[in-house]
Amino acid sequence: MKKLFTFINKKDSSVIITIASKVYKVFYIILASLSAVSALVFGIMEANDYGIGPLLVMIIIGGASFFLILIIGIFIESCILGFGIIVKNNYEELVLKSKVEDSSELDEEYNIASKKLNHLSELKKNGVISDEEFNEIKQELLKKF
Repeated sequence: MKKLFTFINKKDSSVIITIASKVYKVFYIILASLSAVSALVFGIMEANDYGIGPLLVMIIIGGASFFLILIIGIFIESCILGFGIIVKNNYEELVLKSKVEDSSELDEEYNIASKKLNHLSELKKNGVISDEEFNEIKQELLKKF
């Protein structure tokens, strides 16, 4: 999530989240409709062979699946829109948090590289590695920064 706030500006972030919620809304409405229609079609096919009983059961199952998918879809859509409101209201704080997390990761990498350089200098001092090997490894470590 931290990368979300490094390349999207404040205005675009809430717009993108709103568009995503609308696309999701279309998806769950189509899914709910297909579930209801497929249950109805199956019920009609079974009614030809077994009478009205299977049709009534499939109408009930189709309606239940339709409303269940709609309720779950509305809940998830409201979560997406809520996230959009949080982003809109707290955008600057989220960007700042993202930058702080990046800098703390960089500090940690710097500490690890520093420890490696200290260890390498001790190996060089003790004659385990040559000056040439020390300089090669040192250059590889410093390329990361």
